[in-house]
Amino acid sequence: MDGVRLGFGAFATLFALVVLLLVLVALWMMFSAVRDLLRARRLASSGMRAEGWVISSHVHYSATRESRSSRVVETIEFTTDRGRTVRANPVVSDAGTPRGAVS
Repeated sequence: MDGVRLGFGAFATLFALVVLLLVLVALWMMFSAVRDLLRARRLASSGMRAEGWVISSHVHYSATRESRSSRVVETIEFTTDRGRTVRANPVVSDAGTPRGAVS
């Protein structure tokens, strides 16, 4: 046979590396979820309500060989309580949800 042969030690090492990679990915996902939860909680407790307007909107398309996706990218403009005008693209868009619905 002309294939590559892995001894038991090499196979065990490779298996351990794959398990380690999966554990690291799981830890990163948990860290990101907790960080986002804390940010949302801080915003809900200390943030201020503001009325804004969608001043531009376009559909962003992305595709790979396996799948295609699209998302609406909006630019929102609002005025702070100090009179400063702010334009931003929200990280999370609720485009397409009924008025007043929470996504």
